[in-house]
Amino acid sequence: MVKIDKRVARKVFKAGKDIVAIPHKMNPDNQFFGMGAVLSRDMGEFDKLCNQLEYYNCTGYTGRYLAFYIE
Repeated sequence: MVKIDKRVARKVFKAGKDIVAIPHKMNPDNQFFGMGAVLSRDMGEFDKLCNQLEYYNCTGYTGRYLAFYIE
C-alpha cells in the first residue's frame, strides 16, 4: 500500500478507484485494521464519508485525522 495525502485521495476517488482510509496512527497492515474503511465511489461523496469516519473512529489514541492509502 502507498500512502497518499487527502488532495490526491480525493482525485483518485473521483476517478472511480477505491482508497483505504484509517486513523493516521494506525497501521493498515495490522490486526486492528477494522477501524479503517475501503471507500468506493458508489458509497457517496468523499468529504461526507471522511467526516463520518473521522467523527466515529478518530480519537486521541488512534489519531485525530485520516490517512489515505491506495494499492
